[in-house]
Amino acid sequence: MNAHTAAVKVSVLENRDLSKRLRAFWTPTILFLDADGQEHHRFMGFLPPDEYGAQVQFARGREAFIKGNHQAALDAYQTIAERYPQTDCAPEALYWTGVCRFKLTKEEPKIYEACREVVKRYPNHLWAKKLGFLA
Repeated sequence: MNAHTAAVKVSVLENRDLSKRLRAFWTPTILFLDADGQEHHRFMGFLPPDEYGAQVQFARGREAFIKGNHQAALDAYQTIAERYPQTDCAPEALYWTGVCRFKLTKEEPKIYEACREVVKRYPNHLWAKKLGFLA
């Protein structure tokens, strides 16, 4: 994590203006901002190590995708699917692997393959419900 992030602790009580600007009204609120201060991901509350690690990877993938670096995004999302398959964000990450593969190859079936895999692996998850009509 340290290679890609810098942790900054901000007291919502002592820095009310910053907390308001960042919409951090409860603690902990974990924000993932790029070097320009653009937010790419957030979550609230404490998480076990695996869930936290998956969220860090998800933030990396989201930022890379938004910036058009689809290979880096794919790498981050695949890390979640392989290293953190039991986490809450794994099904969504698996979906985004398909989107990234489509962006890299322009092969539309890549998205549908990922959707089917989400439904197969995580049949009771919200993302399976979102993607079930595509699978």
